[in-house]
Amino acid sequence: WFSNLDYIEALAKLKEYEQKVFHKNVAGKPIDYLIPYIRRWYYSEVGRGNPAIIIYDYVKISGEKDANKKEWEIIGEKINSFKEISLELKTVFLTACQLNRFGEQNIDDSSAISQSDRLFWYSTFLAIFRRKTNEEINRYGPQFGSHILKPLKYRFQGELAFGHADLIALP
Repeated sequence: WFSNLDYIEALAKLKEYEQKVFHKNVAGKPIDYLIPYIRRWYYSEVGRGNPAIIIYDYVKISGEKDANKKEWEIIGEKINSFKEISLELKTVFLTACQLNRFGEQNIDDSSAISQSDRLFWYSTFLAIFRRKTNEEINRYGPQFGSHILKPLKYRFQGELAFGHADLIALP
């Protein structure tokens, strides 16, 4: 819970960063347009080596056409291109994708995500953000909100990573 002072301080912080947010509508633009655009924006507006977060809302086919490829192949190439530009610029790249019918039924595995094979293959971190079940609300308490982020895949290891084991002790 936030006090009024916390709320006022949070608003002041948001105002401080407001001038650092850049928005560009790229709806319907193909990946061949997006990647050079992201590169130009980063070097001209952010500057080499400076931190940035690139957010692309909703992964889907948008202008990419190839009669010899299936939709899932095009989506996979798009995700891979996003990952490559993120690595090149050393930035965080965040995007969203659509849940299929299973996602609405609180299925917490990759089958709940449309185009999941390629998204799962190319992503570094993949999670489902969904409404909590009544059981989860009871388990965690209503003070923790009505939605939950369920990580499905993360390549960065840590104590809580699935299958993680401390096989080597470092001094």
